[in-house]
Amino acid sequence: MKNILGVDPGTTHSAYVLLTPERTVKHKAVDMSNEEFLGFIYTFADSGFNTETELVIEMPEARGMPVGKDVFETIYWVGRFCEAWFGKGDGVFHRAYPRDIRSFLCGTTQAKKGNVRQALIDIYGKPGVKKAPNLNYGEDGTKEGKMKTHMWSALAVATYWYEKISYE
Repeated sequence: MKNILGVDPGTTHSAYVLLTPERTVKHKAVDMSNEEFLGFIYTFADSGFNTETELVIEMPEARGMPVGKDVFETIYWVGRFCEAWFGKGDGVFHRAYPRDIRSFLCGTTQAKKGNVRQALIDIYGKPGVKKAPNLNYGEDGTKEGKMKTHMWSALAVATYWYEKISYE
C-alpha cells in the first residue's frame, strides 16, 4: 500500500493530509493558498515522491441544485492539482465524491460534517490537547497542528481511500 495524500480543495485555499500505510498522519496543512499548494504538488512530483503516494482529491458533485462560480472555481483547481500531480506521468490520482465518503464512513449519504468528524474520532481517537498532543492536535503540541474544518475533510478523504483499498 502507498501513502495517501487526501485533499479537500477549495476556491482559494485547500487542505491536505498525508496518511502513511500504517494509517498515521505524516503531514497536514490547512488554509494553504491554491497557488502555494500547486507549488507543493509540483515539488512532490519533481522529487519522484508521487510514485510512492496516491493523490485522492474530493471532487465537487451536483446536489440537484444550480451551482455557482465557487463550485466551478474549485473544479478548476482540482484539474490543476491533478495535472501537476501526474507530473512526468508517474503520479496516480483518484477522485472521491462526498456522498461516497459519507456513505462509507457513516453508513448514509445524509451524514453531515459533524457525523463524519465523529466517525474519524471513532477511528483515530479523541482530539488531543496541548499537554497531550496526538493526531488531532499535533505531535509538537502547537496550536498550528490543531485539526481544523477543512483538515477534517482532507482526513476523511484519505481515510475513505485507505479503508476502501483495504477492503478491496
